[in-house]
Amino acid sequence: MKKSILKKLTANDFFKNTFTLFSGTIVAQLIPLAAAPFLTRMFSEAIFGLYFIYASALAVLAVFSTLKYELTTVLPEKESDAVNLLAVSLSAALTVSFLSALLLYLFYDAILLFLENDAIGPWLSFIPISVLLVGFFQSFSYWHNRQKYFKTISYAKVLKSGTAATAQLGGGAGGFETLGLIPGLIAGQFISALTLGVSFFKKQRGLLREVTPQRMLRLALLYKNFPLFNTLMGLLNTLSNQLPVFLLTRFFGISSVAYYGLANRIIGAPTGLIGQSVGQVFYQQAANIYNKKSGFYRFIKRIYKKLFLTAIPLFTALFALSFFFGFIFGAEWETAGAYALILLPWLFVMFINSPITFIIAILNRQKQMVIYDIFLLLFRAASLYAGFVFFNSAYYSLFFFSLTGLIFNGILMVYLLYIARKAEE
Repeated sequence: MKKSILKKLTANDFFKNTFTLFSGTIVAQLIPLAAAPFLTRMFSEAIFGLYFIYASALAVLAVFSTLKYELTTVLPEKESDAVNLLAVSLSAALTVSFLSALLLYLFYDAILLFLENDAIGPWLSFIPISVLLVGFFQSFSYWHNRQKYFKTISYAKVLKSGTAATAQLGGGAGGFETLGLIPGLIAGQFISALTLGVSFFKKQRGLLREVTPQRMLRLALLYKNFPLFNTLMGLLNTLSNQLPVFLLTRFFGISSVAYYGLANRIIGAPTGLIGQSVGQVFYQQAANIYNKKSGFYRFIKRIYKKLFLTAIPLFTALFALSFFFGFIFGAEWETAGAYALILLPWLFVMFINSPITFIIAILNRQKQMVIYDIFLLLFRAASLYAGFVFFNSAYYSLFFFSLTGLIFNGILMVYLLYIARKAEE
């Protein structure tokens, strides 16, 4: 009986592809989690705080890295159109990397003044390099998704985490604590982008003959809603997610950022563990089902149900884990466990929603989501500020932040189901 069930599951493309990405992602997520108890004992809270500020600034700028054109490579029927869109995405990454370097140079003093932390200054010049590497990785990742090269994507993710953790542990053990964790992050980004780039040129470089400036321009204009709305959506969403790092730094100092960053990394792992894997496969299959004009709403409901059932035991375990942060990462990190408890309700609902949000691109509902993201950003900023003004407490700031995220994700879930049903009708 068990064999027949396993045979049916492995025969299902969605399950098989999701499992392939999931297996790679789970290893990629477990590596930094396994390294964390050692790194927290090698590096100070201040070093971790700088790392999370760098990662947050990168996350915001990386939204622009490809202008979201990587999402379009999955959509065209013709390979020639898809490879031209890949070229558009890579070109955008080069352009945005250069512009981000220029902006960081022009607003260098203003950034340090806002954060009230000069220690991050020397690392700002490395952010454009990371932006370029992230853009290349995203571009080639979605191309491999189109070709169903899911094993290669998984391999690149594992290499990224393995390289980063090895470099960081090596730096800590070698007495280079002052260099911090950021060089390891950059090394992992470089290896992962290189892996997917080499894979593309080995397997399908012949398609480059199809790339012309005229086709690139035509397709870039055809899919102009992606840079116009998806990029704005991504910026608003990412900025609102990263707000705690920037505002906690200004309101409560770098130690609170370190505690929040560690808590978010540890309990946010399920989002990266399953959500990304399901999301990439979901996007490809949901687009196909929608194009066939049959069963789209039922498919969305089924994936929601599976994600909910997966989330219950997963987040129950994370709830229990939150009480052991001091034991696992060192006594000075016990506060991070308290932060984790505050964030769990929001992350639970976000975990369920995250893969399904790809239907926004499929159904071309970017305009409506921009309005949603603007309100989310404003309410999150107000939540963090309220905790500072009325209670002068990072705990209360994060409590209001988590509550806002929980409410808005509940609204988003209702909306996604509504537009899925309307699309099928």
